[in-house]
Amino acid sequence: MNRLSAFFSRPSAIFLMAAAMLLVASTAGLGQQPTTSAPSAGAPLSDAGEILKRADAATKKLKSIRYKCEHKASGALENRLPPVSGTVVMSGDKNELGLAKFRLEARTQTPGSKVPINVTALSDGREYLFVDVDTRTLHAGASVEVLGPRGNSALFGVMRELFLPEPFKDELGARKLEFKGIDKIGAEECYKIHVVYKDEGSESNWWFSRGDFLPRRVERTMDIGNKQIGVSDLILTDVAVDPKFVDDPFKLLISEEFIRSADPAP
Repeated sequence: MNRLSAFFSRPSAIFLMAAAMLLVASTAGLGQQPTTSAPSAGAPLSDAGEILKRADAATKKLKSIRYKCEHKASGALENRLPPVSGTVVMSGDKNELGLAKFRLEARTQTPGSKVPINVTALSDGREYLFVDVDTRTLHAGASVEVLGPRGNSALFGVMRELFLPEPFKDELGARKLEFKGIDKIGAEECYKIHVVYKDEGSESNWWFSRGDFLPRRVERTMDIGNKQIGVSDLILTDVAVDPKFVDDPFKLLISEEFIRSADPAP
């Protein structure tokens, strides 16, 4: 396994399945007004380990969340990982993929392509669904692979740690943790923590809200070999914890003319 594959195969890598694939239209409920995140309170912390423990505990308690995402890559990963911007809703039981229930409305492009595309992908907790508007096809199946290259590109906008059973196991067991101060991500004051993992050549910076301790940004840096350094950066804004929706965002409402297919989306 090369360094790039090893890095994205770690449980804490939110897009482990998407990276493996990439490297070798209804919006019901998404527009409803959600509840807002808790405000920052209390004296600021400066112990990186303590902040991570609180973040881990807060994330494990999370039931549902809505946020806007922005993913970009630079350096050696710029042409390997896709840009993504959109809206994500997540809920359900925790699982090893961090994709129990989710809905993603995003704009992205597959690696090697310069043409932006709109993506609607979701899981209702039973199967994964990709809406192909061009061919009027609903691709559905039990495996995330049914989302195809376009859907898996868009998944780089999903922070899977939010719905992993042990969201920050790798970070809590890291070789080195360092508190780097307090930054603002959007309107949210966040603790910045630098992590040096036990895996050779992989580091990250995490930003956790001072108010609810949920993550707002992760910047992953790695050496993929031959002194090639790449960075993957995912930012969450307009975060709403336990949002309330008039319509079920995980229920897909599409025209009857759509054909259902078990084949992966092209």
